[in-house]
Amino acid sequence: MAISEGITALKGVRRARRPEGRDTGAGVCRGAGGRGAGHPRAWGSATPPPPAPPELGGPGLCRPSLPTASRPQVEKYFGSAKQVSSIRTVASHIKNMMTGVTKGFQYKMRLVYAHFPINVNIEKNGGLVEIRNFLGEKFVRKIDMLDGVTCRKSDDVKDELIFEGNDVKNVSRSCALVRQSCLVKGGKDIRKFLDGVFVSAWGVIGETLRAV
Repeated sequence: MAISEGITALKGVRRARRPEGRDTGAGVCRGAGGRGAGHPRAWGSATPPPPAPPELGGPGLCRPSLPTASRPQVEKYFGSAKQVSSIRTVASHIKNMMTGVTKGFQYKMRLVYAHFPINVNIEKNGGLVEIRNFLGEKFVRKIDMLDGVTCRKSDDVKDELIFEGNDVKNVSRSCALVRQSCLVKGGKDIRKFLDGVFVSAWGVIGETLRAV
């Protein structure tokens, strides 16, 4: 009887130490204090969740009112190898969002032509790019910029376009739309016809841009 009572007591201790449930969801975003910000915590911690962080805003909008010493941390519990490999991706997205709303991203594109000069007009306050006379064609190529992206001509360099915005994805995609609109088609040899609009540099506004 004493042995059975001891086994029952031991099972009770194990049940008491066992967590209520494992956190198998997405990664946990933690602040400087090490607590989750609106995300489930591992092992059913009884600590109440902190209030939601303030929304980020771009230049001219609200800025995050967090102390300068706070550094967000991205953690993942009980994840597979593929899930753990996404931690760096999540951290990069957070870093790009912070950089975008505080400084902004900038891409530069150059107009390359051999004979027919490419003419570019900027309309809608930088929200529309019109490309004319590409390879002598009469067709006018119109490219709408994505949300939050503006385009302008460079004041210092000839035949250069500058794209700026807070979202690096939308800025790079807008440049890709301009690039794809000026592809050499019609059976022409791309080794001879090298005309087009190409990305020459990219980076953060106010910092040294990376040359392509």
